[in-house]
Amino acid sequence: MERSSVRSTVIKEVGYDKEKELLEVAFQTGDIHQYEKVPHNIFISFMRAPSMGNFYFEYIKHNYEYTPIHKNKN
Repeated sequence: MERSSVRSTVIKEVGYDKEKELLEVAFQTGDIHQYEKVPHNIFISFMRAPSMGNFYFEYIKHNYEYTPIHKNKN
């Protein structure tokens, strides 16, 4: 999945597959998570949020199942 860089102290890059409703979040720590069944409107709101970190913690982290696809070993 192709990701775009974002301006956030928590999140480094974000990618989204509209057909699969799959959201990919790459964190500044190096960890990468894929979130399932994320509606397109949530992705759009996430990308437009004044604070992507706050939006992530409030609307994504505990509301959608995820698979860690990369774990930083540091």
